[in-house]
Amino acid sequence: MALDLQFDPQAVARVTATGRINLEEMIPLVEKLYSDPRYHSPRRLLWDMLGGRAGLEANDVQALKEYVKNHRPAGRGRIAIVAEDDYSFGMGR
Repeated sequence: MALDLQFDPQAVARVTATGRINLEEMIPLVEKLYSDPRYHSPRRLLWDMLGGRAGLEANDVQALKEYVKNHRPAGRGRIAIVAEDDYSFGMGR
């Protein structure tokens, strides 16, 4: 599995997933995203899950939710998720 983080010229962050996604790879990606100076308010993030598949268990989703809640930068933002199926989209929400 791989998660790739890129920024376009308008400072929109794009995470592209390939393969099965797990918590051990999600947390470092979120840390990298939050520490990048280009990710500032109003934050804009696109999760491209077309090549990826959610492989998170319920306890992983809860752990990721808590991590984001405790480490998310202050300010406003929008997130879009593009997924191949309803399951991956729902897990991304």
